[in-house]
Amino acid sequence: MAAIRKRGNKYEVRICRKDHPTQCKSFLALKDARLWAKRIEVALERGEAVGTQRAPLASLIDRYRLNVTPLKKGAYAEDRRLLAWLKHSFANRDAHSIKASEIAVWRDQRLKQVANNTVRLELAALSVVFQQARKEWGFASLSNPVQQIRKPSPGKARDRRLESGELIQLISATESPTLCEIMVLAVEAAMRLSEIVSLRWENIDLDRSIATLPDTKNGDTRLVPLSRTAIQLLRTMQKETGQVFPITPHAVSVAFRRATKRAGLSNLRFHDLRHESVSRLFEKGLNTMEVASVSGHRTMSMLKRYTHLRMETLALRL
Repeated sequence: MAAIRKRGNKYEVRICRKDHPTQCKSFLALKDARLWAKRIEVALERGEAVGTQRAPLASLIDRYRLNVTPLKKGAYAEDRRLLAWLKHSFANRDAHSIKASEIAVWRDQRLKQVANNTVRLELAALSVVFQQARKEWGFASLSNPVQQIRKPSPGKARDRRLESGELIQLISATESPTLCEIMVLAVEAAMRLSEIVSLRWENIDLDRSIATLPDTKNGDTRLVPLSRTAIQLLRTMQKETGQVFPITPHAVSVAFRRATKRAGLSNLRFHDLRHESVSRLFEKGLNTMEVASVSGHRTMSMLKRYTHLRMETLALRL
């Protein structure tokens, strides 16, 4: 209900309702204060937006990119997705005017261009902007159109593995001074690209064959056992302190794409090397818990998506 109190020679009206911004206004006459309060309460009962903050979607995206995205581990990837949304035709419209049906049309068109999971991630990036504005920026009446539409299924998991000789082809084809070592380490240690480029010499114990990852994607510290091949590689380039690979994930991805093109390899991504590594661990006879300890997967479902065993290898064990 509305609260009306006299302050000096005016009557102040304050209306507080859950999930709506507080409404305040002052009047010289008590009659006007009561009329305004009644009109606002009726509008709120009807679900109408009252005293709503207005802002173009682009300004909300920019605010999120500036204040929230940099605090995330996946900041670079999320920022690229948000930049893509800024180029959309409805970015300069009032955020309140964007309908779920418009997002659905975008989804269907986008699915014709890229994989399902790419669309899911792009929708998630837009959704968190709406949620942040609603919960923390005072846009209480702003609905989230992304939550009202059907999300694409995750799609079929990638099952691309390295064929015999392909890693050697990539090593021969690259012109990057560090990509060779990074690719070998990815195949040997099942680490994510972000984890590899963040490796520091002070976190590697070559005598114990263990690398410590203080801050992983999951937010936990993880100890990664290193194979003999990985240890031999690191010993050849050993330093005392600092970053092992002074390079950004983006630069590695670009160098990898160029190497695959020069080597004439198709449908191969850098992240497939992690799939390859996880699959090899199983083929070496490690059990599920052991592999999960190495790779850092928290759920069996995700570990399964990363595992693609060769049937001929299984046949030899039967």
